[in-house]
Amino acid sequence: MKKVKLGEVLSLKKGKKATVLAEQTTLSQRYIQIDDLRNNNNLKFTESLNMTEALPDDILIAWDGANAGTVGYGLSGAVGSTITVLKKNERYKEKIISDYLGVFLESKSQYLRDHSTGATIPHLNKNILLDLQLELLGIEEQENIICILNTIKRLITKRKLQLDELNLLVKSRFNEMFGENKIFESIDNLFDIIDGDRSKNYPKSDELFSEEYCLFLNTKNVTKNGFSFDTKQFITKTKDKLLRKGKLERYDIVLTTRGTVGNVAYYDELIKYKHLRINSGMVILRPKTPNHNWQSKNLWKNLKL
Repeated sequence: MKKVKLGEVLSLKKGKKATVLAEQTTLSQRYIQIDDLRNNNNLKFTESLNMTEALPDDILIAWDGANAGTVGYGLSGAVGSTITVLKKNERYKEKIISDYLGVFLESKSQYLRDHSTGATIPHLNKNILLDLQLELLGIEEQENIICILNTIKRLITKRKLQLDELNLLVKSRFNEMFGENKIFESIDNLFDIIDGDRSKNYPKSDELFSEEYCLFLNTKNVTKNGFSFDTKQFITKTKDKLLRKGKLERYDIVLTTRGTVGNVAYYDELIKYKHLRINSGMVILRPKTPNHNWQSKNLWKNLKL
């Protein structure tokens, strides 16, 4: 596979400081700063002249400060002083898709930060950047890579939103019960919130048995009155070992998050099963402080109210 140094592909142009306007005018253009490399939530504008300008085909990279190495692309406007514009040289304009170059640089962000200069304020090292070697793939291969990585990004974003919503759900239950008691406003100060394993190893229907090594919980097992084992399904020891997270430890609390939302159960010594796992519609609340089973028991009692 042919590789090419970025120094052959790109030329660099540093951004400039400008007078920032909160509102767009007939004479202004967008002013791009570091936050704009992540999202378009806070647009800024400038009428300053002789600015370094970025086109949608350019790559932008934060050059200075704690966020050095942050990458943005598909943007156009005047560029701030802490950002450098990477422009493709004429020879490679039709050979390298900007998004492909962008995702490559995103994968090197930490490497560039690790090799930055400056004791107080980090600055990217130009030579380190230009010495990076990019695989010169065909256009179709580049497009496939972009498509796959964009899909992964969307899934990661969706997953983060789901976890945020879950945390809000649990916190809202606390606030319902304890009002403005500050101790309970942030559950993650007291408990770890652990969800189940949703990887490719998640048990399929033909991998669930009436008798086996590990009890795999479903929503019927977690009721408003705690655990119920009228119906049970199990997974093998081999399957249990393949799953990375979601296995109960004594004094854990199980909270349902889908279907019958808000049912809770407490896994103490009275539960005879030694091996239990939650399914994808539940989370585990586990005390951050070891041996604080009283904390779990009190929480469980209050959550049942």
